[in-house]
Amino acid sequence: MVPPSSGLHNFGQRMAERIDSFAQEHNLRVPGEIRDPENQAAPLTRRRLDPGPFVLLFIAALVVVSMVFAFQTLADVQMPVTRAAGGPIITGVEKPPPPPPLSEVDTDPGTEGEVAPEPEPVEPPVIANIGVLDPPPDGDGQENPELTYRAWDGDPSTWWRSRSYVDPQYGMKSGIGLDIQLAQPAMVREVVLNLNGEGGHVQVLGDPGVVLDPNRLVLAEADMGRETVITLPQPVEMSNVVLWFTSLPVADSDGRNRVEMTEVRVLGVEPGGAGGGAGGAGAGEAPADAGEAPEE
Repeated sequence: MVPPSSGLHNFGQRMAERIDSFAQEHNLRVPGEIRDPENQAAPLTRRRLDPGPFVLLFIAALVVVSMVFAFQTLADVQMPVTRAAGGPIITGVEKPPPPPPLSEVDTDPGTEGEVAPEPEPVEPPVIANIGVLDPPPDGDGQENPELTYRAWDGDPSTWWRSRSYVDPQYGMKSGIGLDIQLAQPAMVREVVLNLNGEGGHVQVLGDPGVVLDPNRLVLAEADMGRETVITLPQPVEMSNVVLWFTSLPVADSDGRNRVEMTEVRVLGVEPGGAGGGAGGAGAGEAPADAGEAPEE
């Protein structure tokens, strides 16, 4: 049996002979071979090589790698060096402290370092009465004033309703409204309306005597939906919160143009504060009768 090493040696010899034969046939040269007649006449696989070019190539590659490494080292940002008390020198990037909780962030540049106080809860502004605004010469004040208590009786199954109009923008007058009279002046922040229906537009005023003035001061306004939250740009001290309806929603009951208000709430804040409380639902005394009155 022929040893495996002998078979590999014979295979290598045959491959070398083929390479030598191919090189002689095509006059091939090996890069870096020693150029003398005796060496170049020898078979290709037995020619001697000049190690000089290979050494130079290795040195050039080593120089390039060294330059790249040196450049990266110089470009690195110098790491801070710290020493613990009595301990070894520690080199590394210092970890920044975590940001403070949002509740501790001071938004007032004049009180740096102080924690902003939480707003104090406040009692809701108490509604003493709600009157109808339908002033002359175009109005007659008959927008069902006897039903206004239903808008603040705390019962969402009852509501105040205006009269119905063919035109949602009335056609013969500039609007109608409600005068919400507070038991005492309060800082008002928001007014929340709940309707049976949606559509129309409402303005918040502070004086019932200016509703017909085209230059009246409008504190806030909104298009109406089933629940409409009207936020004033900033709290305003008010004794009367006037809702002036410049156009009417479509009622759920029969699809006619009128206001059907189930509840109105007033949100207030402490003077100079930003907290709030709800007022209206259950505020004040309301008549016991909650039946429907005939519509004009």
